[in-house]
Amino acid sequence: MSGCASRYQNCLQSRCCVDASDACFKRPTREYAQCRPLATTECGDENWLCPCWSSGCLPPSPPSRPSPPPPPFRPTSIAVLWSDNSSEPFSEPFVLSASNSSIWIEPLRCDADNGGCAAQPFMIRGTSWSGAQEHGCVHELWRYSVAEYLAFLERNAFNAVRLPLSASLVSSNAALPATCGEYAGRLTLDALDDLILRLQRIGVLVLLDMHTLGEGGSASNTPFWCGEDAPCDEASERPLMAAWGLLAARYCSRPNVMGADLFNEPYGATWASGDRGTDWDQAVKRLGQRLLDQCPRWLLFAQGIGNNGGQCVAASGYGCTWAENLLGQLSAPIRLARHPNRLVLSPHVYGHHPNMGYTDAPNFPHQCPSVWQAHWASVPTATGVPLVIGEWGGLCNATVFGGSAILGTSSWQSTLVHFLHERRIGWFYWTLNDNSFRTGSLFDDYTGATEAKLRLLSIAASTSIVTLQRGWKGQVPTSPPPSPLLPPSSSPSPPPLRSPSPPPPLPPPSPPPPLRPPVPPPPSSPPLTPPSPRPSVGESSSPLPPPPMHHTLPLSAPPSPPPPAEALPTASPHPPSSAPVATPPLDPPPATLLLEPPPHPPLTTRPQPGTPLPSSPEQSLEANGNTLSWIVMGAAVSALAVMALAVSLSTRSRRAVGEKRGPPWHKFPPEVTVDPGKVEMTSSTG
Repeated sequence: MSGCASRYQNCLQSRCCVDASDACFKRPTREYAQCRPLATTECGDENWLCPCWSSGCLPPSPPSRPSPPPPPFRPTSIAVLWSDNSSEPFSEPFVLSASNSSIWIEPLRCDADNGGCAAQPFMIRGTSWSGAQEHGCVHELWRYSVAEYLAFLERNAFNAVRLPLSASLVSSNAALPATCGEYAGRLTLDALDDLILRLQRIGVLVLLDMHTLGEGGSASNTPFWCGEDAPCDEASERPLMAAWGLLAARYCSRPNVMGADLFNEPYGATWASGDRGTDWDQAVKRLGQRLLDQCPRWLLFAQGIGNNGGQCVAASGYGCTWAENLLGQLSAPIRLARHPNRLVLSPHVYGHHPNMGYTDAPNFPHQCPSVWQAHWASVPTATGVPLVIGEWGGLCNATVFGGSAILGTSSWQSTLVHFLHERRIGWFYWTLNDNSFRTGSLFDDYTGATEAKLRLLSIAASTSIVTLQRGWKGQVPTSPPPSPLLPPSSSPSPPPLRSPSPPPPLPPPSPPPPLRPPVPPPPSSPPLTPPSPRPSVGESSSPLPPPPMHHTLPLSAPPSPPPPAEALPTASPHPPSSAPVATPPLDPPPATLLLEPPPHPPLTTRPQPGTPLPSSPEQSLEANGNTLSWIVMGAAVSALAVMALAVSLSTRSRRAVGEKRGPPWHKFPPEVTVDPGKVEMTSSTG
């Protein structure tokens, strides 16, 4: 074969060898090639490239057969580990779905009558428990125990927790540092196992959130799900999907793990631009369906994107925070073909960013509802995909931390929580523990605003797993009577939001009033957007319901035994359908029992037969005075009897739904002395 090189000669130009048993291998680091024997030269080693140039020295390969098409997708049957103790939460199997603008919960077995087994809307009142995205465990365990946080969640009727995680820490599963308190020295995923199980025992759902790709000092928000740089390709997406594969294999069978928040705040992404490497909507369909292939029972939460070239300002006049922009869903909606009814959109909403212009507007906070309507709130009505706000929160009062002034957002938060309540949109508040100086926390806010925040959130509805599963057994009344979250205030609760004006600012905390029946709140105003369904079995609204009664954690005091079960009145469920269903508006809050004083008695009464008439004006006045005294005493006794009856009925009502005895509000930890050297654990807002 003319032009071909002999063994061990340079074949860079000819790319062929004289001897048929040789092949022309190229050096990987320089422009040189050599004819070497195929029998002794390893392909792909550090010295020689493989495959080699072999067009003139190796026989042609036989034609390859076309690969068979992939088999059609069939959902994997997941053996969920429901509790085998019928008195514990998550002992009754159910399925969650997302359609018709709501999240629905439906029992897989049910003994209830009168429609109690149909799918019902599930209202999420949750909070993010932060820290594992940086150090593998939730933060502040060096100050408080896990049991203290769990007791707080249970007392205040939070029914879901979002756990931010790190893809790197999930994959490495390293031992935890000493700052992780009771989890110090344990492996990352072992600690996560324990935390999820303990949340299960108090009836709390868990949303796993892939918050960061890195860890420690590198655990910052990245603009893309593949890191700092785009375009994202299959190789750069591998760390994210490897971590999700580990989590799905480990936690898909846990009954209280409800879903996956695919990636946190892809603020640099585009939507429906046609670029595979930057389009978030394409990534959600591509990566989300791969994740659901492994765990089809989960819900897939997808956040919004950033301003995307001024898109938010063009729509509303104001910018979006990271992950707030869902405008693309209106024109190019995400649809999961293999997994319908699994998608939940989850924007993040904050009011403390000065560049948004929220607080500088002359009509603040009156303009906020129209801004939210433009950025994300119109999505459920337009597309049928439900919303759950993945993050929101803030400080109640302005403060200075580490030399930086931080805005107070109490009026913004009050407006938002009423807006969400009227539209029956669930949420996760940022955060449970003190993790961000920009937002503070719920459990022990570093500015001392824990009580004010809990009072602000008390309007929100929450669906109790414990109450639902009793209803599926035909054992509980429908909506339990509400119990106060905090000590009653002498000031009435602020009225619900009326468009276009927001509700008045929250009243300051006040001491409990004297022993006097509270005044009922005014009736709710009609919602601003399509009518909302009525509260379902197991759901309560403002103020908060009693906590679940089953608690197996070693708290300071043992839990009360379960109360006897009672009959279940008729529920009014609203099953999901392919098109949005118009339903009646929310019922007004239940009225509080009023103990009105009796009417003022007359000054004179008719004398009984045989009673001598007074013989003088002085005797007449004395007789009238005696009669009046007896009437006043009788009225007082009657009022006391009515009050005793009301207290008895209230006590029986609380026991019927498993309310714990003792004061219903949280005994807050002492205020934290703010350390000016404290650094924020997360970038931006979380």
